[in-house]
Amino acid sequence: MTTYFSPLDPFNVTFRRTVTNVGFPNSAYKASVVPLRPEIQINVEPEILRFGSLQEKKSFVVSISGQALEEWKFCKFVFGLV
Repeated sequence: MTTYFSPLDPFNVTFRRTVTNVGFPNSAYKASVVPLRPEIQINVEPEILRFGSLQEKKSFVVSISGQALEEWKFCKFVFGLV
């Protein structure tokens, strides 16, 4: 996920994504966010994606907000098998 915003201004960015289950039927994946900066707020909804079958599609939203930044790198985001 990539976006552009002015590093001198507060920001609020939303990413909407849809994924397809290519793993196992009846599986669940939990979002894991490792913030690298305490002044950044990151929210993932839903936090857990539950699939009942292969090729099933699910959507999630990642919201990121914070104050002005002098440096761009601020988190690591992954979905892992629950």
